[in-house]
Amino acid sequence: MKTKLTITLASLCLLLCLFNCSSNKEKDANENITTLNKDELKIEKDKDLISYGANLRSKILKSDVFKDLNNIKDFEIKYVELYKSDYLYGKALDADGNHVVFRKQIEIIKSKDGSQVLKLKPGGEKCTGVNCSKCAFATNGGCDCSLAGDPQSASYCNHTIEDPEE
Repeated sequence: MKTKLTITLASLCLLLCLFNCSSNKEKDANENITTLNKDELKIEKDKDLISYGANLRSKILKSDVFKDLNNIKDFEIKYVELYKSDYLYGKALDADGNHVVFRKQIEIIKSKDGSQVLKLKPGGEKCTGVNCSKCAFATNGGCDCSLAGDPQSASYCNHTIEDPEE
């Protein structure tokens, strides 16, 4: 009888221990789950932005200022000292085939598991080349043409801003 009671108690202790360990693992897993809204993208640890190109393109095209862009590529994140904020940069072509650089303000939220969530802020801006094959954002705002096209024509970049309040 004592042996049967001892085995029963040992079995109950083992079950309680296993149940407790299982619920702790489930709790740890749930802490890493991030609920994302339509303007957020989770970047897994040890992955680069190229892996998320399709998702980034679809999120960028939701802004009115970027709706005419095609062939969106070359994503990178840069800190802009002038605005004291992180931005997602990219390159594209507009509907007429002109060179475009664009940027959208982002917030970077780092997770315990090493991943990051990029939260795209409202608004954005772009520089569109007119007889210019390489536009760039100017240090103090606006756009510069870094590589002119036909030397017989004026080369410049149009600067378009989408107001975040609209």
